[in-house]
Amino acid sequence: MKIDNHVFLVTGGASGLGAATARMLIAGGGRVTIADVNREAGEALAAELGQAARFVVTDVTDETSGRAAVAATTSAFGALHGLVTCAGIAPAVKTVGKEGAHPLATFAKTITGRTTRDVVNVGITYDRPIRWNWLQNQQWLGANGILDTSFGWFEQWRLGDVNTIRRTFQYQKHSSTNFTLMTRTSFNNNAFTFVQRILWNTEKWGYAATSLRYTPGAHYRYEVGYMFFQANDPWSSREAQAKHNDNVYVKIGYEF
Repeated sequence: MKIDNHVFLVTGGASGLGAATARMLIAGGGRVTIADVNREAGEALAAELGQAARFVVTDVTDETSGRAAVAATTSAFGALHGLVTCAGIAPAVKTVGKEGAHPLATFAKTITGRTTRDVVNVGITYDRPIRWNWLQNQQWLGANGILDTSFGWFEQWRLGDVNTIRRTFQYQKHSSTNFTLMTRTSFNNNAFTFVQRILWNTEKWGYAATSLRYTPGAHYRYEVGYMFFQANDPWSSREAQAKHNDNVYVKIGYEF
């Protein structure tokens, strides 16, 4: 790609990867418009880079703001040859569908909190062994005939300073409700254990995992399983982005 005498618009250009990109483009002979919500950092970087750089306050979640950044670039430099997007966070999903571009609101939701780790978890589980006579009668399986079943509910509350607001496409709510179900039963005189785990979040995402554990002795543990993810809206949370990332896993462990 030719950089010399070409004009570029860099979103998120006031810091981090965006700022490094702006410096690289200007070092290569290009001209750059730095588009960012951080006016102080953007103006300081533009002053540092000289006449080949301009800064414009831009919120990439606002289409009008984005159009204004393009207009400012063509007004200052007479052309626009390239766009580098370094603003925001996004998973690997399509931004344009059969009906055209997805609404920008899909990619930007407001959250509050000092850090995403400020979370309180409260939950209740109810354990219920269920006897399955048919299973117990299958002597060739060496099964105990008991389905150890656990039903669970847990709630997560995100804490934080409401004066600190960050834009992203996830964690738009302070609370999250989850329901879980796990059942397991043993075969071959407890050497093998079949386990089924299901989690469902009220934001309409969840996963199911089916696994087989093998415990040949007192120390070694082996497990092979399959995880299936589902989400009504993959933008609703970080976990929901796992939609379509189903996988087979293998675990090997040693217990002292």
